[in-house]
Amino acid sequence: GATVPPGGRLIVRGLAASQRDPADPIVLTADDVATCGLVVATAWGSDEAPITARRGGPLALAVPPACAERLGDRAWVTFVEELVIEPAPAGAPP
Repeated sequence: GATVPPGGRLIVRGLAASQRDPADPIVLTADDVATCGLVVATAWGSDEAPITARRGGPLALAVPPACAERLGDRAWVTFVEELVIEPAPAGAPP
């Protein structure tokens, strides 16, 4: 039920050091969240089995190819540990 406000952003942090770097966070804009069809997965395959740690679970975030280019190899975030919604900076246009 959470939403990213206009001008806000979603910060995604995974277990890997490259997914937790405060100087280079994984950032998705409000527009990305609204239009990209992001998937936070808790299950895998046709049998919908829980994602095991061996496969990067229990939570993984997938960013579809149309929106993934700027994220490079971080478009599939395994071991998702934290999702942080930040509002738009003060004075920023909505």
